[in-house]
Formats: sequence, structure tokens, C-alpha cells
Amino acid sequence: MKSIYTHFLKNTGYVLLGNSGSKIISVLMLPLYTRWLSIEEFGLVDLLQIYSALLIVIVGACIIDAIFVLPSNKNDEEQTSYFTSGFCFIGIVSVIFVSLLPFISYVPDDVIPNSVKSSKWYLCILLISSLFQGYTQNFCMSIDKMKAYSITGFINTLSSCTLSFLLIPLLKAEGYVLAFSLSNMICFLYNIVINKLWKYVDVSRIQYYKIAEMLRYSIPLIPNGIMWWLVAALNKPMVENYTGLYGVGIMAVAQKIPNFLNSMSGMFSSSWQVSVVKQFGTDSYEGFYNKMLLLFICSYTVIGVTLIGFCNILISILADEKFYDAHLYIPLLISSVVFGALSPLVAANFAASKQSKFYFYSTIWGASVSLIANYLLIPQFMIWGAVGSILMAQITIFAVRLYYANRIVQHRNLSAVCSVMLLFLATCICCSIYDNGIIRCFISFLYIAIILITNKNTLRTIINKIIPHAKKYF
Repeated sequence: MKSIYTHFLKNTGYVLLGNSGSKIISVLMLPLYTRWLSIEEFGLVDLLQIYSALLIVIVGACIIDAIFVLPSNKNDEEQTSYFTSGFCFIGIVSVIFVSLLPFISYVPDDVIPNSVKSSKWYLCILLISSLFQGYTQNFCMSIDKMKAYSITGFINTLSSCTLSFLLIPLLKAEGYVLAFSLSNMICFLYNIVINKLWKYVDVSRIQYYKIAEMLRYSIPLIPNGIMWWLVAALNKPMVENYTGLYGVGIMAVAQKIPNFLNSMSGMFSSSWQVSVVKQFGTDSYEGFYNKMLLLFICSYTVIGVTLIGFCNILISILADEKFYDAHLYIPLLISSVVFGALSPLVAANFAASKQSKFYFYSTIWGASVSLIANYLLIPQFMIWGAVGSILMAQITIFAVRLYYANRIVQHRNLSAVCSVMLLFLATCICCSIYDNGIIRCFISFLYIAIILITNKNTLRTIINKIIPHAKKYF
């Protein structure tokens, strides 16, 4: 038990060091982004990022996920074979994508908006840079180079911030995309050269059966990735159909504060996945998992309602005044982010047990709910309809993944988990109805008090388990 908590805290520390700076800077830079870019330009940037995320799944065949799981705990020769083979695969599919890109103009506007097609080469640069950077980053985590991972995160923060100052005021939306694409390539080169991943490049070790093995793991994740895109991103092109890029821009800014919570949870999720993959199957794993899951749920929901309580003030500080209406949508978006952030923690059991099919099963439920809700709600309620569809889909995915995960590891505190999440959802809905800042603060404080009082004994036991390991590590 001791080694599990220590390993998790160590990985969390490295991931926090590597990512916290970039996430904080992205929020602190929001006033400049919203000043440099119009609402429509901000909407275009968001659409390019959305379609890049979809194409990463399709073009890269989710091999980024395979390189995180399969080389773990293997010897150097096998790790070299995995890395070089997968690297070769990404190079080939990138060349194929570039050669096919001119034909994107023939795709109907209902599938890819004309605003995205007119910026196709910027989309291409963002996609390819993200593929190579994500591949090397995940490999670093797989071979337990967590210190190198954290330093690369700092490099990413520094380069993206510097390039933003240089490019966005001059090139607007295109400058935004170029800044982050170039930052991705800088991190990729840093991983290869400074973090010495070049040692894992050996052309003689390219083995097609290794590529096949990675694809056997990753291909079942492609439908999951597409379905996840339908859940989280399809609403944006649909919103554009009814409101233009203006609605997309408002919604994109409204998601910035919730996405900060999502990014922070993603850091814990990364270290959590590393620990779960390493410790899955041990005698103490079930107890560790149940205790940490409840702690995460209470922590995420408390942080979420705290952000809701102050979201009126935050949006007035962090965004230009033309984006102020974004605060209306933040409570429900935060609730969807919390449900979405908890899903990977539960689903880490799928990766550890190598049952990736459960990713697909759970996400197809969420995608179905999202599609139905999008087509029913967005034409009627526009941005509110998109926000509502995201929330319903994320709740569905979390509930289904909790059900499937229970087949792998028993959830001992399921009633506590459900009660906390239902109370959290009710709190977010109340804060959406009452958009006054003072009322939101009061409702948020009430929720935090209830959670701390009703779960104080359980939380005290969990924290007392963690603190000795944290003191030893730090």
C-alpha cells in the first residue's frame, strides 16, 4: 500500500510541474487573447482546434494511446521497437494526409464548415505537430520519464507564450494556430534531443507486427474517439449554423474557466493512469482505488462549485467586456467538466485490464444522447441547447463507465458517490437559474459545507493515509 500512494504522489508531482504552468498561463493570457481576437476570430480558432482533435483520432488511429500502454514495463529493445515502429507509422499517415488535404474543399459544408476549409493548411500544421508532440510525450510517461515530461511542459509554456506575443497581434487567428503548432514542434524536438528519445530510434528495429499490435490496441479506440468528439465538439459546428462564429466564440470563452478545471484534472488523470497501470492486480489495489475515487469526487466538485461562485468576477477579469455574456453558461459547463473529468479516473481500469472495448461501449451511449440532444435542443435554444447536450452526454458516460468498471473492481462506496454527484448537479442547476454573483457564492458555500460535514470522517481517513507519503516524498 505504501508504494502505491508514493508512486501516485511522485507521478502527480511531476505532471503538476509539467502542466500547471501552461494551464495557468493559458488562463492568464485569456485577457490578451480576447483583446487581440474578435468574437468571430476566437470562434474560428476554436473550430480549428475541434477539427484537429477529430483528425488526430482518425489520422493517427489513436496510436498515441497505444504508445502509452504497451511499452510500459518492457525491456529497452522492445521499447525501441515500439517507439520506432509507431514513429514510422505516424510519419506515413502524416504524408498521406498532406497529399489528400486539397480534396477537403469538396467535403460538404454541413460536414466541415467553409470557415475551417479556408484555413485547411493551418489545420494541417496544428494536426501534425500535435501528433508528434503527443506521441513523444506519452512515450515519456510510458517509460516512466516523468521528470523529463515535467520539464517539457515548462518548455511548452514558455514557447507558446512567447510565440503568442509575437504572432497573434500580427496574424490574428492564424497567428494563434501557428504559435501553438510551433510550440508543439519545439517540445517534440526537445523530447527527441534533450530527453534523449533518439536512443529509442533504430530503423533496424522497425517491426510490422509491433505496429499491428499497437493498432490492435488502438483501433478499437477510434470509434470511441469519434464518439467522444461527437459528445464534446459536434455542438460547435451546429451552433455556428444557427448563430455564426459569434456563438462559437462566446461558447469558447465560456468554456475557458471550466477547461482550466478540466486541464488540472487531466494532470491528475495522467499520473492516476500511470499508477493504475503499474499497480493494477495487486492485493491492495481495490482499497486504494475506492479511497482515491471518493477523494477525487469530493475535491473536483468542491473546486467546481468554488469556480461557479466566483465565475461572474472571473469572467469580467479574464475576458474582454465583449465576451461578458459567457458567464451565463459557466455553471452547467463546469458540471459537465466535472462529470467528464471523473470518467477517465473510473475508465483507467479499462486500460489497466486491457479491455478497451468498454471505452467504446460507454462513449457510444454518451454520443447517442449527445446527438439526440443536439438536434432537439440547439435549433430551439442555441447555445443553451449545446450546453445542455454536453452535460447530459457527460452524465451518461460517467454512469455507464461506473457500471462497467464495477465488473473489474468493486465499488465499495457507490451510495456516497451517487449522493455527492446528485447534490453537485442540483447545485449547478440552481446557479444557472440564479445568475447573480452573490447568490451563486451563497449556493456554492452551502454545497461545500454539506460535503465537508457529511463526508468528514471518510475524507479524514483517506487524507491521513496520503499525508505520510506526501511528507516523505516532498
